[in-house]
This record gives sequence, structure tokens and C-alpha cells, in this order.
Amino acid sequence: MPGLGKSQLVLQFSKLGYASHRYTCVFWVSATTVEKLSRGLIGVLDLVDDRDRNHPDHAVRLLAARRWLEKSPHSWLLILDDVTADVISFLREHLPHENTHGAIILTTRTSQVAEAIVNAGDRQDCILELKPLTTEQSIYLLAKASGPQDQRNKNDQESVETLAKQLGGLPLALEQAGAYMKQKHIPARELHTLYDGSALKNVIHWENTLSYYEKRSVIAAFSIPLQNLRQVSLATSNLFIVLAHFDAESIPLNIIAHGAQVCRGRLADKEKPPQSGISDHNDHSECAPNAAPHSTSMLETVIDLICSKDSLREAMNCFEECSLAQPSFGDNPSLHIHDLIQLVVLNQSRAADQVDECHAVAVTLLTSAFSTLDDYWLPQSWAACERFVPHLISLEKHRPAQTLPNREFMEMSQAIGTYFERQGRYNEAEAILSRVLAQREQAAGIGEHHLDTLGTVQALAEVYTALGKYDQAEEFLGRVLAGREKQIGADHRDTLDTLFGLALLRYRQHQYDDAEELYARLLEKRQFQ
Repeated sequence: MPGLGKSQLVLQFSKLGYASHRYTCVFWVSATTVEKLSRGLIGVLDLVDDRDRNHPDHAVRLLAARRWLEKSPHSWLLILDDVTADVISFLREHLPHENTHGAIILTTRTSQVAEAIVNAGDRQDCILELKPLTTEQSIYLLAKASGPQDQRNKNDQESVETLAKQLGGLPLALEQAGAYMKQKHIPARELHTLYDGSALKNVIHWENTLSYYEKRSVIAAFSIPLQNLRQVSLATSNLFIVLAHFDAESIPLNIIAHGAQVCRGRLADKEKPPQSGISDHNDHSECAPNAAPHSTSMLETVIDLICSKDSLREAMNCFEECSLAQPSFGDNPSLHIHDLIQLVVLNQSRAADQVDECHAVAVTLLTSAFSTLDDYWLPQSWAACERFVPHLISLEKHRPAQTLPNREFMEMSQAIGTYFERQGRYNEAEAILSRVLAQREQAAGIGEHHLDTLGTVQALAEVYTALGKYDQAEEFLGRVLAGREKQIGADHRDTLDTLFGLALLRYRQHQYDDAEELYARLLEKRQFQ
């Protein structure tokens, strides 16, 4: 992955090695393409003033470079930076095969390339994997890059830690953010101004002309792998943008695949000719061609890719080869995307006006998969239900501005709120159900008096009862009872459920006579059903 500091680490090592006279010659060669690698190896001949440096035959000069590295009595260090899969066969042919005086260090963005080069079966000790910095290391680097500050208080320290975590432990991003703070004179106490999307966008686009890194901005470091992905396949690139809307820590590919299968079945049903002249005007399935804001072609292309195991595996390998994500295969296959890559991808998709349709496809996949989860509120389904929670939260977080969620997403959100309530996670339940209620009240075709809205009010009232917020619970239950009695009648099952909730509230309030009266009324009505 770009931005981890691979090249910077090797550069520092080479400086120390040269200064300590461990190496008398240090050669740095870019190894992204065969052309650059060939030019760099031949350049060794000029640096050592070899007699074949001006030979007209290119192959002879390459052989001469290898011969010098194999036979030189000098201690040398050859650094091959950013090795890609395209140059592996070339390296095997032209790298020196002997000489105990020399050493070779290669940097690469993928473990597959590293293993292919060293024949990693019995030489794992030759590979060093760089990981993102720890929180403590990130805070130190960010503080160092931002320059001396006045004595920081606890809030300042927390602000630094929050920004460091948001940048995902990438040295490049931390250095850039620190330099940005320093140049723009942003003190630690104002770091919160960088948390929101627009300000952080400025940081990742800012070009630091004094940077030691090859790429002078964070966006530049990730632009090339994203461009490479688009060149490989537009469908694969679109899939990556769709997946970037999920919780990037661990994207469950089996859930995504299941959602795609469910949606494919619904699309197939929609394409069947109607059995009669009566159409279902209440079908709000977002898999219907005209029901969602995204185009059918985008949805179908992504679904087709996901539903093919070979195509999906190839796409995952492509993400890894482009250093954009790390797939994990096994019983529960998943995909990890670094937080900063996710941020860059979503920012670029907004700039390209792709975010609306890609977010809609992501919502379709998740809600379609969740729709087949039976009895999500029961303990035996809790483990399965919990797997959906971080991705629901992520989709809500990345929902396009000024766009209300569709009905399927609101229904899933309410279901998760009920799941929280059954688990005793009342504060989480209150937060998500309050949000759904506000969304339903604003949504066209729903509004505050719609039965779906009243269902959300009922669920929220039950949470208020559990939290001991009896006044709010009473207000909400009264609203639901009046609305349901008017629209579906006093004897409807849903209305009786509201009556039961009100009776329970009276019991919790120690108003036992009122509770007894309500329970008796409820029992009488249910006896005649």
C-alpha cells in the first residue's frame, strides 16, 4: 500500500549504511516497469565508469551491469524501489546471482510480488512487512511534523489522537497533515476543524513542496493505483467504489454475495410478464428497475460480477495487486480497505458524480441480504444480525448529502434498532430509531401519519419505557394508539400491541389500577379474535 513509508525506511537505512562505511556504493533504481528497471541497471555502468557503459548493444550493457555486481570487490547496496509483478521475470534474469560483498533491498506493495522474488517457501525471513503505525507512533509523528506547540492540555492531546486515528497510521498522511498544520498555523486546539470531510479533503489534496516523499500529496499517492484499477476493468473499479461504502475494517464478502443473489432473483422476477392485468403498485423493492435512483446497468453489472465466484475472486486479487485492499479467503471471506484509501475513493467518486448510484447499489446489496434473515430479534439470530451493524452504520455515515434513505434502508435500520432494544442496548436503540423516525417523517409518500412511521414511534416508545423516560413513552404511545385506531381500527392486532405497551407503561409507573383496566380491555378484545 502506498504511504506506509517503505521507500523512506530504505532511504534512511542506505544513508546510515553509507555513513558507517558498511557500503561503499549505493544504487537506487525504480522498478515499476521493465523500461525503468533496465535503464536503472544500465545506469550502474556510468556510475562505476565501466568499459562497456557505451556499448551499442543494450543486451551487452545489461549483462555488463550484472557482471559488475557479481564480481565487484566493493561492498555495494542495490535498492529496487516499488517492484511490480510486471518485472519479476526480468529481475530473475538480470539480477546478480553471486557476490557476498553485495546486498539487495526491494520494496513492493504486495506480498505476492515479495514471495515470488525470494521464492518464499523457505525464505520468509527475507520479507519484512510494514504495517500502519500504532496510535502512539502516529501521535508522535503528527506532533513532530506539525512543529513545536505550546503546552498541550488533555483536550489538545485528544484532538491529536483523533486526527491521527482518522489518518489510519500512514506516515505519508501524518507527515502531510502535520506540515499542513504548520504552514497554515493551525494549533492543536483547533484540530477539530480538520475532522470534517471538506477540511480533510484539503489536507489530502495539499501539495507539500518540501516533502521527502516522492508524491507531494496524499491524493497523488493513491491516484495511480486507482487509475490502474480503472484501466483493468470499469466494472471492477465500480465494485471497489461500492464496497468502499461499507465498514472498511472487514467487509463480509459472503453477505455481499448473498445480497447480490437475492437481488438478482428479484430482478429476474421483475422481468417476467405479469400473470394478470393487475399490477402491484405497493412494490417498493429497490431491485426493481425503476425503483432506485441508480441505473439498472450499474446494478446489474455489479451483481453479475459478484455472483460469479471466479470474477469476484479475480476482482479481489486485482484490488490486492493494485495495493488498494487486502482480501482474506476462507470460511468467512472478507476484504479490508485502509481508512485513508476509503476516504480518497469516496471523495473522488463525489467529484465524479458517482457517489449516489454507488451508494445506492451498496444499500441494495446490504438490505437484500438482511431481508432474508429470519427472526433477527431472537437470541439465536443475534450473532448473524450483529455482522450487519457496522455496515449499516457506515452506509448511513456515507449517505449522500440531501438524500433521504429509501424505504428498505429505513426498515432495516428500524429492525437493527429493535435488535438493540432486545439486547438491552437501549441508548443505541434510541439513537437509531430517533434517526429513522425523523427520516420517515420527512420522506415523500410516508410522513408523520403513515403506518410505517407509527411503527417506528411504537418501537421508540418501547425503548423510552425501558429507559424510564415515561413521559416521552406516554406521548409516543398515545400518538400511535390514536393513529392506528383511526387508520386500521381499535381491534387490529397492531393497535392491540400498542394497547399492551401502554398497559406495561402504566405498570412501570406504578399506576396499577390503570394498568389492570388496560390489561382487562386487551384481554377482552383478544378473546374475540
